[in-house]
Amino acid sequence: MIRTFSAVLAVGLAPALASAQTPAERPLREIVVTASRTVDLAPDYAVVHLGVEARNGDAARAGADHARIATAVREALRPLGFPAESLPTIGYTVQPEYDRERNRPVAYVVRGAVEARVHDLTRVGRVIDVALTAGANRVSGLRFESTQQDAARLRAVELAVGAARAEAEAIARAAGGTLGSLLQATTGDYAVPRRRAATRELSMAAAETPIEPGTIDVTATVTTTWEFVP
Repeated sequence: MIRTFSAVLAVGLAPALASAQTPAERPLREIVVTASRTVDLAPDYAVVHLGVEARNGDAARAGADHARIATAVREALRPLGFPAESLPTIGYTVQPEYDRERNRPVAYVVRGAVEARVHDLTRVGRVIDVALTAGANRVSGLRFESTQQDAARLRAVELAVGAARAEAEAIARAAGGTLGSLLQATTGDYAVPRRRAATRELSMAAAETPIEPGTIDVTATVTTTWEFVP
């Protein structure tokens, strides 16, 4: 589905010079139009960060506990079609917890996440549940992506240019002239908002965790400069 946004218009018409000037000497009259268009895209895979947190009074033991849980998560996901090498570690940190009165560490917290790319969106909830059962205690990130994102951006650019031309033609007619050739066109940064799950603590439930992918909005903005022919 294609959704549109209102174009932002900026119009500049240079003043006419004396009639004695030749066409080559007359200043160029320009119409400048900025337009944005959005293409809705269905995601075809999800990226899930399955967080693992371990706490211990000894830093080495906290690290060992974290490694044990992360390994258990990877082993649990293997039957779902995830070889160990496809489940990298993301964001590994070790932080002390201090006794403020004595100003000394009383425990060490090791945090990290196992990243899983799920290409069957109907199994995202199942992947999360299996990881939680194996010892993961956080979903620190969930986003939906599409392998067609680049193609959607090009389509959004095409639509934005078409919208800019239509606006420029309307301006030219209203000003008593016609639209000439395209003199310049630039594209700005394009936005791809994705539906994400908030970082939160999760607990096991009897039913499978429900996940709704939604859609990805790919927005492109173009600024065009056209010749105005009086």
